[in-house]
Amino acid sequence: MLFRTVFLLLAVAFAFAEQNIRTTVPHYGEKFVLGKHTYSSKHEFILSGKRCGTKELSEVEMDEIEYDLASVPDSDEFAKGGKVRIPVYFHVIKNTNGDGDLSETDIANQIEVMNTAFKKTNFKFWLKDVDVTVNDDWFSLPIQSQEEKDMKSTLRRGGKKALNIYTVENDQGILGWATFPPAYKNKPDEDGVVIDVNTLPGGNFAPYNEGITLVHEVGHWMGLYHTFQNGCNKAARKGDKVGDTPAVASPNFGCPPDDTDSCPGNKRQLKGNDLVHNYMDYGDDSCLTSFTYGQNKRMDRMWQKYRM
Repeated sequence: MLFRTVFLLLAVAFAFAEQNIRTTVPHYGEKFVLGKHTYSSKHEFILSGKRCGTKELSEVEMDEIEYDLASVPDSDEFAKGGKVRIPVYFHVIKNTNGDGDLSETDIANQIEVMNTAFKKTNFKFWLKDVDVTVNDDWFSLPIQSQEEKDMKSTLRRGGKKALNIYTVENDQGILGWATFPPAYKNKPDEDGVVIDVNTLPGGNFAPYNEGITLVHEVGHWMGLYHTFQNGCNKAARKGDKVGDTPAVASPNFGCPPDDTDSCPGNKRQLKGNDLVHNYMDYGDDSCLTSFTYGQNKRMDRMWQKYRM
């Protein structure tokens, strides 16, 4: 009788644990559809690399950036001049069927999301101009393709302080990608951010349709890496190069619990729970809400070194 009671209690405990996993890790084992693309689960989508297509820098390139930044004083002097107003050139790409069209309200809502996300930083975005181009090849362009180069070399405006945003509907299913600040020096025409038009607020790519894809990609454009850069690797040198972001083993997805700690016991990087609400992770748009103080300071230094 005692054995039977213990067995039943264990069965209930396992059932509860399984249910808890299902609720805290949404869509892990369910089919996930995003536009024209179907994945076995949201986890498969995240592992595919299509949440963000920004090219990862080599270790040598990262070291060169750190060498450059060493000459930039880490102080609050930069903030004394008030917020830096970044002009935004918004390039809307449509196909001949009219897909990709955006209203003034759509674009204004995206800029508002941007400024809300960067509210605690020293940067503010203002819409300088909008242009609309009908081009089937550019609308569905592959990442790092000749079509992308042609589009940017034709449409890009402003200097190194100008943010150029291109909205397309990438056939590969990649939500967005960006260039890092140092790239401007040798390839100024390629500087900027490309995002799928369906990721704008109210778009068709739920749960990535609240405008946070652009926030994430502009984070790269401002010089930030993913919070999971180099994972828990003990040989990794400071991971994402930010002192107040604990090590993260791999991209988080969905909206994980706040006590998630994917690198427990890590001795070479900052200990602590994963920053599951950080804009530089891969959570659902509704779950991503913050940059850290250290990330803000890194953006300041990147701007001073590469965009002033």
